[in-house]
Amino acid sequence: MLDVLAADASVRCVSVALTVNARGLRLTVSADGAGPPTERLADRLRVRRAGFAELGGGLSANAVPGGGLTVSAALPARGSGAAGR
Repeated sequence: MLDVLAADASVRCVSVALTVNARGLRLTVSADGAGPPTERLADRLRVRRAGFAELGGGLSANAVPGGGLTVSAALPARGSGAAGR
């Protein structure tokens, strides 16, 4: 996901959070920058979203008021959802 956000040349600061619990894991990456995704960035997000969906998870991207983007990805724990098959 860092490569998705790095596509925005105006990014100066990135924060990463990883949460793991019994239900699975969530990775959230936030970056400052120009704001909403460009066409190229949107294409990269679509590819990543499809990959997470194949594993039973999901991916979302949200513009941050004032500029920037937050991308969150979640995968279920082993044995739950499609990831456990």
